[in-house]
Amino acid sequence: MTNFMRSCLRDFKEYQVAEIKEKFVINANENPNNIMEDAVIREKAVEILLNTNFNRYPDPTAKELKKEIKNYLNCEEYSVIVGNGADEVISYITRTYLEPGDVVVTHLPTFEIYGLDTRIMDGEVVQVPDKEGFVVDTKRIIKEANDKNAKLIFLCVPNNPTGYTIPKEEIKEVIEQTEGLVLLDEAYVEFSEKDNLDLLKTGRVIVLRTLSKAFGFAGLRLGYGISTPEIISCIEKVREPYNLNSFTQKMGVMVLQNRDRILAKNIKIIELRKELRDRLSAFSEVKIYDSQANFILVETNRQEELLKALKERSILAKGYTGREELNNCIRLTVTTEELNDLIIEAFEEVQVKAYD
Repeated sequence: MTNFMRSCLRDFKEYQVAEIKEKFVINANENPNNIMEDAVIREKAVEILLNTNFNRYPDPTAKELKKEIKNYLNCEEYSVIVGNGADEVISYITRTYLEPGDVVVTHLPTFEIYGLDTRIMDGEVVQVPDKEGFVVDTKRIIKEANDKNAKLIFLCVPNNPTGYTIPKEEIKEVIEQTEGLVLLDEAYVEFSEKDNLDLLKTGRVIVLRTLSKAFGFAGLRLGYGISTPEIISCIEKVREPYNLNSFTQKMGVMVLQNRDRILAKNIKIIELRKELRDRLSAFSEVKIYDSQANFILVETNRQEELLKALKERSILAKGYTGREELNNCIRLTVTTEELNDLIIEAFEEVQVKAYD
């Protein structure tokens, strides 16, 4: 019945999620730390579960959760919107601001959802190719945004899938020299050395965050956006009522209140990221890109062989095929020492075969 579909969706390709058969999954940048293995967190979670009235609708405003988010960010003067992952918040933003034909500017490569949600709203996506080394070309982003009168500009900092972080001065230039709303997706910011919350004061910025990555909360889906009260009140107009269930709201409050013990475990991930990068640098045919996230992007002309060697070790990595801008690239989520060793073992095997 495609004849009844909106015309902009008839040739639309939906987001594809790989089927998982492997033991070790490092293709989605999930946190290896299961918060339920922490006895303190587990006890609190069970208490929440037993004291949640599942026959009642959740708090439609998520008041307590928003209060805890603002406390975590120390941003009392701003407003928060919450969703089932940051993906849902992104969809609310495009639904709020885009009319057919409106332009969204981002760069390439970056998180695919920005473009998908724009196309769903029948908007036009302008993707500015990164410079050499996946350095974001902010000057060209500014030019394209102004030439096309862009309504929204998406910047992922740190960027998924490259790990590159745009310098704050360049982000400021994008804000100051363009007219549209600037969305800063900081899904991986807790693995980075800096954030951009101070740029909220410009009045034209929305910062997107999630509990999926650093907090190990991907299975319960909780993301949020923070901006001025005026901007958030506009986005709230399209949010479905009761969009976030009671258990997720209460668990979100609890993990944020216990953030120090949860986030402390990410120090090990950052250490393992450096260790994996150093060990990968020993391979002559592998180019490694600096990362401020919980993953590393590598480029190699032996992508197919490496993905096969990883699969033989029951490791599912993110291999980019069919995307010209990421030709020969593999993204590796940093998880544990055991996985680091297996990754290196696979790379060693492929290199030995190459020189046989």
